[in-house]
Amino acid sequence: MNDKDLEHMMLEYDRLLRGSTKPARLMLYLFAMNSMPASFLTSNSKSEQ
Repeated sequence: MNDKDLEHMMLEYDRLLRGSTKPARLMLYLFAMNSMPASFLTSNSKSEQ
């Protein structure tokens, strides 16, 4: 996830909140970087270059 992804999620949350009378919920999943397999980190860094 990068800053643009986070910004997009926040904009979507704001849009949902404005269009509804009940509160919107934003669910995030956080993972420690050291718990991910090395193969994921290698393939992910290559795709962002």
